Amino acid sequence: DYSVSIIGELKFLNEFPFMESLIAVIRAMITISDQELTHLLGNCLAKRFKKQEILSKPYVTPNEIFFVQKGMIRVLITDENGIDHTIHF
Repeated sequence: DYSVSIIGELKFLNEFPFMESLIAVIRAMITISDQELTHLLGNCLAKRFKKQEILSKPYVTPNEIFFVQKGMIRVLITDENGIDHTIHF
């Protein structure tokens, strides 16, 4: 269950309604021109992940930023005794 869509131009926003939430969050945090936003979104991918899929691993710096449109992500750390501790949902 994995799909990828590349967003290139804002005029195609109607075809990719999941980006509306991302755009709203970006515009709420910063002032950005349509040209800058188009460039940013042109480098974004939409992905679906399976339940329980691991998005990042210990000691590996991820090169991605995630925006959750639907569902939930659990962020946890594992202590020196191997016990998992949830730090965010």
